[in-house]
Amino acid sequence: MSAEPAPAPRRKGARRIVEIPRAVLRADRRRERLFERLATHRSDRVRSLVAYSVTADEELALAKRLAVRSARRRLLEPVRSDPSDYVRRSVGNWLNDASKSRPEWVRSLAAEWRRASKTAETAWIVRHALRTLRKGGG
Repeated sequence: MSAEPAPAPRRKGARRIVEIPRAVLRADRRRERLFERLATHRSDRVRSLVAYSVTADEELALAKRLAVRSARRRLLEPVRSDPSDYVRRSVGNWLNDASKSRPEWVRSLAAEWRRASKTAETAWIVRHALRTLRKGGG
């Protein structure tokens, strides 16, 4: 009796394994498009939801699948000078939270917003977003 090596396992499910990430990518892109539309919704409550649409924890999970930072910028652009105090607080609070894990990204976005938008609303959001960093938190 000779010891023959076991045959290589058949890879029946290999294609299915590849399809799962593609399905996740499609879902992420659909969600991103939805939030891009919501960023211009007439209700300030709906627009404020955009600031919280991609949490800092999700960024870590999605970073390999999508360009999350650029997606987030696209989502936040329409609300960076929002007339609603409710939306401005949401955006500022979200950016302040993000500054704890991604201080350079928030500083970069704040500098870009200061250059691109000279409105009082944008200035307020930037001050609110950078409050933890100003206190020495990052």
